[in-house]
Amino acid sequence: MPLYSTLYAVGHFISALSAAVLGIYILTFRKKSAATWFIAIYVISFAATRFIGFILDSALTPGVVNLIYIHRSLMAGGIFLTIFAYMYHENVHKRESIIVLSMLSLFTIISYIIFALRTSSAVPYFDFILSSYRYNDMSFRGEFIAPLFVVIYIWSAVVFIRKTVRFSISQKRVPSTKQPKHGIARIYAVPAEKIVSFVRALLFPVGIHARACRAFLFATLIPLALMSFYLLALKGVIRYASYELFVSIGSMLFLVIFVVIYMNNSPQPTTFLFKITVIPLITALAVIGFMAIPANSSIEQIYEKKLIKSVNAASAYVLRQDGSYLPQDIIYIIRHPADDNVPSTNYEDIVIQPAGMSIAKIINEEGKKRHQANPRRQFRSINVSDPASYSICRTFTSGKYVYEVGLSYIEYRRYLGDVLVNYIWMALMIAAIVFILFPLFFYRALLTPLNGLMAAIESFDQNKLKVNLKIERNDEFGRIADSFNKMAHRLSRYINEIVSSRKKLTEYSNHLETMVDERTKELIVSNKGLRDEMEERKNAENLLEQMVRSEFLNLDKYPDFLREHHLTKREEQILVDLLNGFSNREIADQYGIAEPTAKVHTINIYRKFNVNSKTKLVKTILQSLSALSASNKAFNEASKEKNS
Repeated sequence: MPLYSTLYAVGHFISALSAAVLGIYILTFRKKSAATWFIAIYVISFAATRFIGFILDSALTPGVVNLIYIHRSLMAGGIFLTIFAYMYHENVHKRESIIVLSMLSLFTIISYIIFALRTSSAVPYFDFILSSYRYNDMSFRGEFIAPLFVVIYIWSAVVFIRKTVRFSISQKRVPSTKQPKHGIARIYAVPAEKIVSFVRALLFPVGIHARACRAFLFATLIPLALMSFYLLALKGVIRYASYELFVSIGSMLFLVIFVVIYMNNSPQPTTFLFKITVIPLITALAVIGFMAIPANSSIEQIYEKKLIKSVNAASAYVLRQDGSYLPQDIIYIIRHPADDNVPSTNYEDIVIQPAGMSIAKIINEEGKKRHQANPRRQFRSINVSDPASYSICRTFTSGKYVYEVGLSYIEYRRYLGDVLVNYIWMALMIAAIVFILFPLFFYRALLTPLNGLMAAIESFDQNKLKVNLKIERNDEFGRIADSFNKMAHRLSRYINEIVSSRKKLTEYSNHLETMVDERTKELIVSNKGLRDEMEERKNAENLLEQMVRSEFLNLDKYPDFLREHHLTKREEQILVDLLNGFSNREIADQYGIAEPTAKVHTINIYRKFNVNSKTKLVKTILQSLSALSASNKAFNEASKEKNS
C-alpha cells in the first residue's frame, strides 16, 4: 500500500510518536495507581488513533472519516478528562461521580450511535485543503456532539475547582473573619466569609494536591478553547482548516502539559530521567514538525513551477497535436466554448488518459459540483472512491475555447511525500537516538551518581554510619559526594560523642540513684529522730505551758513585780488574758470595750515590758517570775536556818 504523506500527515505522525513516548514512559512506573493506568491507556489510545489516522490519510483511504470523530474525543480529553478529575488524588465525591459519569457515558454512547446512523449511508468527499476525507454536510462533523463536550469540559473544570478548594482547606484552615453579633450584617457575614475563603483557597492553594488540581484546572481550559473554536468553525465564523490547525497543535500541547503536571504531582515515585529525556525528545519532535512547514512551502513553490511547465506543454500539445510534448502527469485535457455560460453541457475531450475516465463522468462531476478551490489551485474528484481520478485543474484560453488541464493529484502527493517522508525518518531517528542513547548517557552521567547518593542516604538512615561515596569526577556530583562524605563523617563523630555522653550520663544517673537511695535512708533515720525530738519538745512545751499558766494565773502573788512595771488595774487584767492566749477581740468582748482600746492596752503592756510580741512578753515574764521564785526560795531557806 503506497503512502503519500502531506504536511498534515507528518503532523499526525509526530503527534502519535510523541504520545507513544509519553505512554511508554508512564508504563515503566514500578507502582501504578488507577489514575496512572488511566492516563497511560488514554495517552496510548491517543497515539494509536493518531498513527492510524496518519496511515489512512497517507493511503488516501475514505475510512479515515469515521476514525476522526473517535480521535476528536481523545485529542481533547472528552469524558476521560472528567473521569480523571474525579479519580485524582482521591475520589471525594463517589456518589456524585457514579451518577455524573454514568450520565455522560450514556450521552456519549448515544451521540456516537446517532452519528453512526446518520453517516452509515452518507458518502464522504475528499477535502483537498485538509488532504483528507470528510463528510460534506456540516452536521456530520459532530455538530450535535460539540455542545456535549463543552459541558464535559466545563464540568471537569468545576470538579477541579472544588477539589482544589477542598484539598487546600483540609491542609490549612483559612482564618475566619470577625462577624457582627446582631442585625442584617450577620445574615450576610457567613456567605461573605465562605466566598472569601473559597477564593483564597482557589487562588492560593495549600498543599501539593491542591496545587496540582489547580494546574489541571488551567490545563482543562485548552480543550475548552479548542471546542469553542470547533463551534465557531461549525457556524462558519472561522475556516474549518484554521480549526484543524488549532486542534492539531492544541491537542498535543494539552496532552504534554497534562502528563507533565501529573508527573510532577504523581502519587507514585517518578524518575528524573523523564524530564531530561522525554521532554527534550518531544521538544525536538515539535521542532521537526515546525521545520516541515517552511519545507512544505518550498516544495509547493517548486511544484508550482512544474505545474506551469506541464500546462505550457499541454498548450503546446493543443496547438501542435503532438503527444511527445504531453507530460505523464496530465490525465485529461478538455475544452468548452469561451462564450458559453453553461459549460457543463458543452465539454469536449481532447485527451483523457485513464481508462475509466470519460467526458460524461466529468460533466456529471461538474453537475454535482464535486470540486474545490483554495487560493492557489483548483481540484476535481471525479470518482470519490478512486484517488486516481483526483486532479489539479488549470485553465488557459486559446482561440474560441477555454481549455482545462487536469494534472494527477496522486503525482502531486507522491512529489510531496518523497520530500516530507524524510522528516518522518528524521523524527524516528531522533526518537530512537534520544530514547535509547540519552538514557544510557544520562544513566552513567546522572543517575548512577544519584543512585549512589540515594543508597548512601538510605544506609545512613538505617544507622549504617560508615558510608563513603567514591569520588570519580570533579564536577557537581563529585563535589556533592565529597560534601556528603564530610557531612557523614562529622555526623558519625557527633553521634559517637552523643552515644558516649549518653553512656556516661547513664552511669552517672545510676550512681546518682544509688546516692539518692543512701541519702534517702539517712534522711528517713534523721527524720525519725527529728520527729521523736519534736514529740519530746511538744510534751515539754505542754508541760511548760501548764506551768506558765499556773504561774500567770497567780500573778497576784507578785505585787512588787506588777508595781515595778507601773501597770494599771486594767492592764494587769489584760496581761493575765494575754498570757493565757486571749486575742484583742476576745479581751474587748470580755470587758465590754472596743477592740482598738484593747489593742492600745496591749501596746502599752508591750512598751512597759520593752517587748514587741506576745512570745517575747511570755518569755520575759517567765524569766522574771523564775528569778523571783528562786530569790524567794533562797530567802525562805535562809530565814529557816537563822531561826533554827
